[in-house]
Amino acid sequence: MKRMKVLILSKFFAPEQGVAAVRWTKISKYLSKDRNVEISVITEKRNFDKENDLILKSLKDDLLEKDMVYIDQCYEVPLNLGLRIYHYFRNKYQKSKVYDKTSDEVLYDKPGNAVGRVRKSLYLWIFDFNNMLWCNAVKKFVKKIDLSDYDAVISSCGPFWTHRAASFIKKEKHEIIWIADFRDSYASDLVDTRYFYRRHIRQIKRYCANADMVLRVNDTMRTDTPVNIPVETVTNGFDPEEKVIPQKPEKFNIIYTGTMYHFDNIGIVCRAVKELVQEEKIEDSVQVEFYGSGGEYAQKQANKENASKYFVNHGMVPRHEVIRERQNAAVLLQMSHNTKLFRCEWTGKMYEYMMSEKPIIYTVSGSIPNSMPSRNMKLLGGCCYETCRHKETYPILKQFIYEKYREWKESGEISITRDEEYIAQFAYPQIADKVYQLIEKRMKTNGDERKAFKENSKEGD
Repeated sequence: MKRMKVLILSKFFAPEQGVAAVRWTKISKYLSKDRNVEISVITEKRNFDKENDLILKSLKDDLLEKDMVYIDQCYEVPLNLGLRIYHYFRNKYQKSKVYDKTSDEVLYDKPGNAVGRVRKSLYLWIFDFNNMLWCNAVKKFVKKIDLSDYDAVISSCGPFWTHRAASFIKKEKHEIIWIADFRDSYASDLVDTRYFYRRHIRQIKRYCANADMVLRVNDTMRTDTPVNIPVETVTNGFDPEEKVIPQKPEKFNIIYTGTMYHFDNIGIVCRAVKELVQEEKIEDSVQVEFYGSGGEYAQKQANKENASKYFVNHGMVPRHEVIRERQNAAVLLQMSHNTKLFRCEWTGKMYEYMMSEKPIIYTVSGSIPNSMPSRNMKLLGGCCYETCRHKETYPILKQFIYEKYREWKESGEISITRDEEYIAQFAYPQIADKVYQLIEKRMKTNGDERKAFKENSKEGD
């Protein structure tokens, strides 16, 4: 029996470190391992070694690198002339302090004046221009590849060049199954100005019009794809082979791992620790520890709460070290926000937390109450604080920290009661199996449609 052959287009893939690289690396791993699927990947040229290069240096994930044995081909598209010019000027601009300090706010804040709107529009134009350059480079590269044996192409967005390039592949080979995966929304009320929001929706409807299927990471994500294309939810998850036995915590700490944005709320946890120390309910050795990028926002929030004594910023560390720290932690911390423009769901990092078998605190900023985490944290043995329900949820947060601390102080251990059946559905072997069945079902549907078309053509003759 012929092996199924799948081509994946993704900017983020092993061995690059980052939550975005985990999704299709792990799905590919189990498609190959459990279903004998032949996997090929097209991604951007990465730089893991050179300090001074047009391509900014990326961190290498040792654990994801091991999964590369399941990938038959990994093509890295080199920079063409346009991309070389783009990267040169981007690097020159990115060295300025203005870019380093405010790029996140420029993307996520709603500018309140003309200067802010122009500045944000400039950033969005640059991102769209970069998408076009990469799409052109990938299209030229794809022409060198024999597409005749591929059964399916899967494009993962963002960025959007993956869908644009997959649309080109679909036109070149009509019988190939194209699955357009939305890891992130391309058209976003949260990020885009009004003009770019409409522009991005038009691009989605134009370039994704011939997709056979659309995937999204949660049920509430808007894809804005044409209504005639079926949409399936395929969540992120965790790899059970990376599971490490949870250890008894030698100290009581609350740790966060991942990227923090300026709208996330870690300050409230620092305040709770400070107040519990002042109330002499816990010792002053308790700390909130931060591992990842965006630590400057976390530090500012701790300072604002006059709780910097209880906060430690470790910065970026390799993922295998992060996993070890999680297994030795007392409590894990996750953060997000819930607004009219962005509904909070489980994040990629949250699935890894599920694997850690540790109590979890989830802080949710924003104006919309009763977020998904607030409704489901009990299934994970944790608690949820919501900014918009401060009076109701802040005492629960403090009590949760105090009870876990007291338990650790008395026994050296921290218990957790979870719904294991609920958690098991997010293991990547199950997720990859679902993807395989979706591809297989679509291949059968397309085969039946082609067969019916041929029969109708014969009858017409």
